[in-house]
Amino acid sequence: KSKAMTPPGIDLAGFPLTCAVHIVMGSGRKHQIRRHFEMIGHPVMGDPRYGKGNKNPAGLQLVATSLEFKCPFSIEKQVIKTTTRL
Repeated sequence: KSKAMTPPGIDLAGFPLTCAVHIVMGSGRKHQIRRHFEMIGHPVMGDPRYGKGNKNPAGLQLVATSLEFKCPFSIEKQVIKTTTRL
């Protein structure tokens, strides 16, 4: 059964054709970010599934720079961050 999705509270009016945005996820459902951005008319650059007319030779331009979660074994918060500069 499909669950209803609520797009993130993001207003992209006035942004250039491409930009970097900071997203905080409430869940890890598959395609959540991609689908939400497509729903508000701003698909992720190079998205072959939800994007139209935004193809990119480098492919899908969606990058996670950090991940935080509670370890199910130790119950401690885990934080993983990339050192790659975007």
